[in-house]
Amino acid sequence: MKPDLLLIAGLLIFSTFSASGHAPVAVKKSHLPIDSLTKKELISALNGFLIQKEKPIDQNQYVLKEDRLEMSALVDEMKGMDKNKKLKDDNFYRANLTNIVDLNDNTFLVQVSYLGISEKLPVLRASFKLLAKKADTQFYFFSPLKQNTRTWKTKKLSNITFHFKDILDEANARLFLKTVNSYDKRLSTPATLLSDFYFCDNFPEVLQVLGVEYKSGLQGR
Repeated sequence: MKPDLLLIAGLLIFSTFSASGHAPVAVKKSHLPIDSLTKKELISALNGFLIQKEKPIDQNQYVLKEDRLEMSALVDEMKGMDKNKKLKDDNFYRANLTNIVDLNDNTFLVQVSYLGISEKLPVLRASFKLLAKKADTQFYFFSPLKQNTRTWKTKKLSNITFHFKDILDEANARLFLKTVNSYDKRLSTPATLLSDFYFCDNFPEVLQVLGVEYKSGLQGR
């Protein structure tokens, strides 16, 4: 069985959604072992990020330009998490700040879970991990992809850097590179921009390295 592959490329296309009503993220004080000013700034930024997550990534003011490529794949998985299609309720699930870890003076690991109530019982729609860093006077969010794969090995072939855990499947890597170059030539386009390609064992691992801890309704993906 071929491993699932995660490609972070230089050109991505996004769908645009209309922003619906957005309830502020629910917070429990016990989950924020930080000073009150930092807490206020972080929650404010998180709310802003979640409101803008339905927009194209380059329009989200809480994602820095250098983090857009990795973050775009994670944000795509977060889109529409507020909605319950069966009940036709666009705000059935509410974002909850369920955990936060202070990694250093300016960076935090943030866990956000989307929860709803059905028949008086909590229902988990999805759970995500983000990294937050403070630049100047504002917090920005980025995917934990690089942190989650920091112990992986890398090998660069042409303009693509392949990331893998132990041994590179070089045959598939070169086949992929050949296919990309073939499409570039066929379409008379410039060579594909520098890219990072991640070899994962399966699709759940693809989601995990991106920052998706849990997401219901993934059967068949």
